[in-house]
Amino acid sequence: MIAKRPPLGSLLQRHGIISDRQLQSALEHQRARGGKLGEALIALGLCSELEIARVLAEQVEIPFVDLRQTPPTSQALSLVSEATARAHSAVPVRVDGRRLLVAARNPFDIRIDEVMRRVTSLSVVVAAAVESQIQDVLARYEELKGQAAPEPAPTAPGARVAEPELIWAGERPETVALLDGLIADAVRRGASGFHLEPEGDGVQVRYRLDGVMVTVRQLSPELGAAAQSRVRLMCGLGAGAVGEPREGRAGVRVDGRAVELRVSCLPGSRGEILGCRLVDSEQESFRLEDLGLVPDSLQRLRGILTGRHGLLLIAGPGGSGKTTTLRALVREVGREPLHAVAVEEQVEVVLPGVHQLSAARCGGSLLRALECALLQEPDVVMVGDLPDAETADLASRAAAQGRMLLSAVTAHGALDALDRLLDLGTTPARVANSLIGILAQRLVPRVCEQCAEFRSAPPNLWQALEARGISPAVAHFRLGRGCSHCLGRGVHGRVAVHELLLVDEDMRYLIAERRPPSLLHEHARPRLLTMASDALQKCARGLIPPQEALRVS
Repeated sequence: MIAKRPPLGSLLQRHGIISDRQLQSALEHQRARGGKLGEALIALGLCSELEIARVLAEQVEIPFVDLRQTPPTSQALSLVSEATARAHSAVPVRVDGRRLLVAARNPFDIRIDEVMRRVTSLSVVVAAAVESQIQDVLARYEELKGQAAPEPAPTAPGARVAEPELIWAGERPETVALLDGLIADAVRRGASGFHLEPEGDGVQVRYRLDGVMVTVRQLSPELGAAAQSRVRLMCGLGAGAVGEPREGRAGVRVDGRAVELRVSCLPGSRGEILGCRLVDSEQESFRLEDLGLVPDSLQRLRGILTGRHGLLLIAGPGGSGKTTTLRALVREVGREPLHAVAVEEQVEVVLPGVHQLSAARCGGSLLRALECALLQEPDVVMVGDLPDAETADLASRAAAQGRMLLSAVTAHGALDALDRLLDLGTTPARVANSLIGILAQRLVPRVCEQCAEFRSAPPNLWQALEARGISPAVAHFRLGRGCSHCLGRGVHGRVAVHELLLVDEDMRYLIAERRPPSLLHEHARPRLLTMASDALQKCARGLIPPQEALRVS
């Protein structure tokens, strides 16, 4: 129903095009001068006409066509006179079998469908388009009509193909259906992304499932080239492959949910490799209770959050869920009556109650974005990363002055993260005065619930449990035998394992006195809830396979 459709401002925020503050500025501009929100955003230079048109089409769930990326064919233009196209501000774009795609300034004008069906005797699909692009086509109508459109030809992976041919192949109904089905299947299986890679005689499709690449099918050279073309068109990268890395993004809907497709194009020796990351923000949980923390760690973490000051670091390797944990923390501690600000490289999801600031809107610098955020004296600040000494020093100073600072570093464990913070160049005294704790984490595969079976554990696992005070008698080890749900792997989804280091006064003294890392580690280990213990506990509860617990421990 129309009442349930998200407003334009929310969709623009969801796609990371504008921030909450920019939306408020546009709303104030709209109230002062009248007109539509989209017009206000364009007038303030916050959005382009193309971005507004694309998102408006998504809002009302109608097709959208970018006429610069998908120019009309001479075949389609020859079916409709220029006078008819001008009268309705609508231009024919493509003919697919008995279907005509038409781009219109006002796709809700039912007269367009009626007129186009009458003059072409084809079924008509009306899509939204940018008015300036439509006017450009109308100005060159006769010129474009006289240009011949080439027919698609079979291609080998990596072959150079004329862009009009790839545009045609990428918009064929079978190609659209293939990509729509592939994306939907990947999302439903919980894949974080998929790749289209030239391999052998064709293009292979691989999903990234639970951090592992799994080959799911092989496409013919023709269909593979068309599929890659379709992805590029969806993300506004043009249809043809070029010899340099490129990035793009597009919004799609799967089972009523908004999913963002982030594409990276990488030229390889056998052809272009397309890596597509799937960001399903509606599937992410931003509650501390859903992060997989054991009760003891959750209680201790909440204990340090109640102090509302100091620097809390989240540590882990790339792809370990650090950003999800940061968002859960800032939502937990940033509730009323506190003022919470999140500083990120790019705003990807909207966090209710949190003011979000994109570094891309501050000259691309996290340091500059953090400086701007601190000018408003927030109580809680989340900064997505500490990339250099200046940013780390500013975060530490702000935390020492009574604010709660939440940030992340790339490190294998809590003690590694402490070394990393000191190595960035922040003075030991400042680290000692600001750091209150480090939560390290890693994601490990979860036993597939559809094919899980109870199994006996190997002897070395029993020994590891006993060494950490976990009674094997109460353990319930499980393994997945493999099924269609998990593609025969026995695991589906991932769960986080954690370790938590709380900084006490003795450790502050050791840090401030510049004691060697070995002494800091020796003092911290007895107070550390280790990742190995957490993994073994989750294994004993049947959540993760024994081999994964042993790998962590």
